[in-house]
Amino acid sequence: MFIAIEWVDWAWKATQTRLLLENLDKKWFSAESISFPAYWEWSCRFVENFLNWTYGHPSELDWYIASSFYVLDRFEQSPKLKNIIATKDFLVTDRYSISNFIHRWTKFLESNDTEWLHKFFDWIYDFEFNKAWLPKPDLIIFLSLSMKNIRSQIERKKEQDRQYVSIDWWLDLAEQDIKHQEYSLLVWKEYLPKYFHNYIVFECEKENWEMMTPEEINEKLVEIILSKKS
Repeated sequence: MFIAIEWVDWAWKATQTRLLLENLDKKWFSAESISFPAYWEWSCRFVENFLNWTYGHPSELDWYIASSFYVLDRFEQSPKLKNIIATKDFLVTDRYSISNFIHRWTKFLESNDTEWLHKFFDWIYDFEFNKAWLPKPDLIIFLSLSMKNIRSQIERKKEQDRQYVSIDWWLDLAEQDIKHQEYSLLVWKEYLPKYFHNYIVFECEKENWEMMTPEEINEKLVEIILSKKS
């Protein structure tokens, strides 16, 4: 079973991936994970160059070209993906193709260009799954937070440094831009569920806006995954 986990930043993604594999192993399932983008791998060199301004200011690069870098990263890793799917009970990816829709769609929403938003979706979907023949996830789970907690986490994030790129403007500015976060959340929660029948939005908060612990989240994730597998 191929599970793609997507998340807002600050949803403890490294911890969630580790806990998920550990908990599946405890239930006697074989599982392996891959993170995207695959930083430090050869397949990710275009993404890393893009983030390091090798091709000029990233905001000025055509969105179709930028999106292609991320598709090529996954395409290079696809034999490994398909091998895990064939030999393990579970493949869990830390982000996947869905992230490509988010970061590009947000720009269309900001300019109120819904026509091109849908055209871009059709193009990237065809590129990812029909032309590149990337495997489609059996289940997509989006780990969501409210804007209240996102704002709080942004303040914490400002004190940390990115380790995988020497120029960190792209992700950091996106994270610190509240409007960008609001549009991204809208795409995650309102648009994408209409396009993917196997898409689940999982709220990582309790009724009082308190964030669930990583262990509480993971316990629920395992329940969801096993219910879908059966």
